[in-house]
Amino acid sequence: MSEMGINSLRRLTSKKDGVECRHLLEATKNSQDFIVYIKKHFKNSQWQKLKLHIGRLSEQEYRVIPRIPHADALWQSLEHVNPVEAGKPETWLAVTLQAIQTGIIESHYLAAEKDSSGKKQIENALASIASKEKGDNETHEWLRVSRRILRTAFGFISERGRKAIFTDVPFAVAWWKIYLAKEISKGAQIPEAKVSRWMFHERSKYGEITMRMTGKLTVIADKNIRDGLFSFLLDKQLNHIDDDEFKSLLKHIGIQASWKALGMLSPDENKKIIADCYNDIPSKP
Repeated sequence: MSEMGINSLRRLTSKKDGVECRHLLEATKNSQDFIVYIKKHFKNSQWQKLKLHIGRLSEQEYRVIPRIPHADALWQSLEHVNPVEAGKPETWLAVTLQAIQTGIIESHYLAAEKDSSGKKQIENALASIASKEKGDNETHEWLRVSRRILRTAFGFISERGRKAIFTDVPFAVAWWKIYLAKEISKGAQIPEAKVSRWMFHERSKYGEITMRMTGKLTVIADKNIRDGLFSFLLDKQLNHIDDDEFKSLLKHIGIQASWKALGMLSPDENKKIIADCYNDIPSKP
């Protein structure tokens, strides 16, 4: 799939093109129409060569893909994908299209949010376009839902950047959780099942880590620091860390890394430093 095709889709929302967003919303209501719509942006049919051995997903399962049985099956289907390819929006649009083509998911799933179905979200979005055309000063619901469809399909739109691949594309999220679990297990000498359990159960913490791995604060992307962090987090002697404490811990690690060469230390050495960082977090009132 060409970068040109991805950019043409991104421009729908970056330029706030109401006419094209209406076409996208209308097409997303029906899986076959969505495939036809996407084909207008892409000449390459490489996505049709993918073989996804995954059972049909409900809308809820698609939003948060469980490891057993679906995420494991996805990983096995995509075992040839490397981390560089897994960081590209083209890869995940190809996976999403193949999943829609084969009936694993329905295209309207892409618009779903929390407890609101994709179909309902699309209906509301199309109604907001009608209000806009009548001159009503409505919030651009059509733009918000259009952006969600694209983010969920392939992640990389101008409003979110590439970090959305790690947090907003369900298939990508499942792949990266398993990949990270395997890598951390090897580096930190922790059972993979234990790391994987953390990845799939600690959704907000996973999001916080990947944001820091892909944004300006990339210290957690350093293998030795990352492995030391998980050695600390999964220590059987450690009590549960809540989300606020976790964010504070990552900030403290960043401060330490700014003047100590943590990347040059072993995971065990970093584990001790990270434990000190955790102890330095101010107690809650």
